[in-house]
Amino acid sequence: MNKNRKNKEGVVLILVIFVVVVLAILGGALVTRSVSERNLAQRYDWSTRAFWLAEAGINRALQEVTDDFTTVALGWNQSLGSGSGSYDVVLGPIYGVQMRNATSTGIFDTIQRIIRVVLAIPQGFWDNAVYSAENVTNNGNSGSITGNVSYNGSFSSAPAAWADGITSSPTAKNPLPDLDFVTLRAMSIAQGLFCNAACVIAGGPLTGVYPTSFWNNPPTNTIPNIVYIEGSDMDFKHPPGPGITAYGGFYIVVDGDVEFHGKVQVDGVVYTPGEVTFDGGGNILNINGGIFSGEDTTINGGPDLSYNQAYMHTLRDMDVGNEPPEVISWEDLQNPYPLN
Repeated sequence: MNKNRKNKEGVVLILVIFVVVVLAILGGALVTRSVSERNLAQRYDWSTRAFWLAEAGINRALQEVTDDFTTVALGWNQSLGSGSGSYDVVLGPIYGVQMRNATSTGIFDTIQRIIRVVLAIPQGFWDNAVYSAENVTNNGNSGSITGNVSYNGSFSSAPAAWADGITSSPTAKNPLPDLDFVTLRAMSIAQGLFCNAACVIAGGPLTGVYPTSFWNNPPTNTIPNIVYIEGSDMDFKHPPGPGITAYGGFYIVVDGDVEFHGKVQVDGVVYTPGEVTFDGGGNILNINGGIFSGEDTTINGGPDLSYNQAYMHTLRDMDVGNEPPEVISWEDLQNPYPLN
């Protein structure tokens, strides 16, 4: 009897030990899993923080090339932060059609994320006879446009035949991309071509007239006349009487709308954040250059408007304004959530 009892107690003891060992193993596994999950969650958090730091570096590079895309030095480098959080970003050289690589490394604690992007200047801003941030409407029955028409809203022509041969596309930006107004205003003042409301009423900055040539220094033809008009609309018009009134240069109308009337010839480029309206035509209203409007462009009558690449590309190469660079390619160079 005692022997059987002892055997039973021995079995129970073994079972108890077995249960304790199993529970210990399970407890250890649970602790290990809990620690592992905690570590994974922590690494996930650190990796996410490192990613956003890398993105901050890309944004810093984008800001740098927005100010001056072409002259920022090869290998330009910017670092921010220390200790548990920082980024380091480097710019590569210009290649192709105004493109640059930017590589940014974000670091948080022991985790790093590396992002590489391609930054580029959007093409086409200086390649249109008409660039309208809203609608382009033709209500005339004659005239012509030689060059592209780029718009953001809609393009309509009545009669439709007037628009034959025009390459029109909804590629313009809304709002109209800004120019470097501070620099252009200073250039205009230096040339004696700055014009405020009183100047416009008087008929122009050159003792009551406007310049008649696009170029400021013929015959070298490298710098345009910069006519900066502030605080007023601008009306390109011909006073009553015979003849034709000529205008020339790069006209920036910063505070108002622009109109073209009658016997007028413009040898240049016109930029306004407002509306542009044409009234007239029949080989009388002619524009050789291009038009930028931040609102609607309305054509009444039949003006002849021709794109002038030499003028537009001169302005483009002066770096006085363009669409800001954008990210056209994005790549995460690392496994975002490494396990070790």
